[in-house]
Amino acid sequence: MKQCPRCKKVFYGDVTFCPVCGFADNNPKSEEPSFKICPKCNKEYLGVIDHCIECGYSTDSYKKKMKRLSMELTDPVDYIPPIILKCPICRSANIKEISATSKTLGAVGFGIFSKTARSQFECKSCGYKWWYK
Repeated sequence: MKQCPRCKKVFYGDVTFCPVCGFADNNPKSEEPSFKICPKCNKEYLGVIDHCIECGYSTDSYKKKMKRLSMELTDPVDYIPPIILKCPICRSANIKEISATSKTLGAVGFGIFSKTARSQFECKSCGYKWWYK
């Protein structure tokens, strides 16, 4: 059992450096790691990490990094971004889906080759009708 002279943490094992703060007292060639003072608890913590190991205080960059990592770890199948359809002619998002009743009436009134019978969407801005694949 060893105690780190810098952070006073007790740890077990035959390691030559402190696993908490990285301090190596028996290696003269090693550089002493930089430390930061926590604004919440006023204790020192290792400068290469973005959060205090004592109280858990974290900086904004650490919070952003953790949020980004959690978003990357989520299953991509869970989140499917919405598809925003736009008119291929005027690029307007003001569209409606053509109902089955309208398609049937178009086919009966004007035949199978009716534009309404063969289309799936209609633009409310320009009146263009199309089928989305």
